[in-house]
Amino acid sequence: MRPSLDDDLFSWPLLTIDVEALDHNVAAMAQVAATCGVLHAPHAKTHMSPQLAERQLAAGAWGITVADGAQLRAVLAWELPALRRVVVANEMLDDRDLRWLCHELARRAAEGRPVEVLVQVDSARGLEVFAGVLSSIPGALEDDAPVPGVLVELGANGGRAGARSLQEAEALGRLAHAQRVRVRGVSGYEGSVARGQDDAALATVRRFVADLRELAGRLVAGGVVTLTSPGLHDVEPTVVVSAGGSAYLDVVLDALPGGIVPPGHRTAVDVLPVVRAGAYLTHDDGLLVRADPWRRMPAAWDVSAPRPALRVRAQVLSNPEQGLAVLGAGRRHLPYDIDLPVVLDAVGWEVVKIDDQHAYLRHTAASPNQPVPTSFQPGEVVTLGISHPCTAFDKWRTVVVVDDVGRAVDIVETQL
Repeated sequence: MRPSLDDDLFSWPLLTIDVEALDHNVAAMAQVAATCGVLHAPHAKTHMSPQLAERQLAAGAWGITVADGAQLRAVLAWELPALRRVVVANEMLDDRDLRWLCHELARRAAEGRPVEVLVQVDSARGLEVFAGVLSSIPGALEDDAPVPGVLVELGANGGRAGARSLQEAEALGRLAHAQRVRVRGVSGYEGSVARGQDDAALATVRRFVADLRELAGRLVAGGVVTLTSPGLHDVEPTVVVSAGGSAYLDVVLDALPGGIVPPGHRTAVDVLPVVRAGAYLTHDDGLLVRADPWRRMPAAWDVSAPRPALRVRAQVLSNPEQGLAVLGAGRRHLPYDIDLPVVLDAVGWEVVKIDDQHAYLRHTAASPNQPVPTSFQPGEVVTLGISHPCTAFDKWRTVVVVDDVGRAVDIVETQL
């Protein structure tokens, strides 16, 4: 029996996921990635849910991305049978995390269920810590040792992390190789190199992806890259080239894949093009609608854009004056870092302010002499759409998955 959200099992406020939209979004990303010949390692920091990660892996995800050592520990503790690879999309500078990781990978390899972990590096200090940990563990510097590899991170001036030029990034890769750190490829976050979606921004992103591919070619030519994954039985030598793939997914899908002919080589080396998009899973009613790269994708890709799946349902606590309704949901329940939530089930109402436990709804026509055409009564439940799913999930430890008539079909758990 599927309980209704009005049953005694639940209480307001409540974060829900529409199961039809969720399934659609998972399938949409899998389909467009396959069409473009790109692999997908969805960023788990969006949801930090083992049940949702399992859905992504079941749909063919190449791996899972995490942001830091704590998330890495959590994801590996989920013991997902289909998980074969994890990308850490930052440097790991805590030697405690790195020592734990080396022992964890060795344990899993000994049990016949190896996992490859790739960590981004963008500094000599990061490599010093990484190499120091490996040198302290007997056998960890052997070619076939089950230890983490690295992706050399390329950035851009004014952007986020990453070496600031191809020359710096190439030197970093050579330094890693000299310290016997396994380099599997390159990585970058194109979202920090451009703003907006005009032609100039898209061209900037395309150039950045081209630079990632050039860096990969240079590192292969220099003999820096380990072209196979020890323990995972790669069939063909490949170099990993990874990008974020959220706001500019259309450009990344088009520009990332394809073999690379390294300088001085006559034949191409195959690329493992990996995108790390995560927010597509539930989409939203704000940030992702504005960024929407899906509308720019060519008709030949036959894409079906993601649909908003996250909803916060909150009860009206008070309507103390004309055109005002106060909801029992605030900063503890609603993302507010980019946009305030939007009212989905009534026209003319908008969220104008939130505090810790309350959201304030005003009608756009409200004035002392003008009665509003609709009003919310205490006890009514209002449905809100959100902007930025990452900062919605981080406020809830359980999320209810619902069908199209509001019955609960599953519960997903979140961490961190």
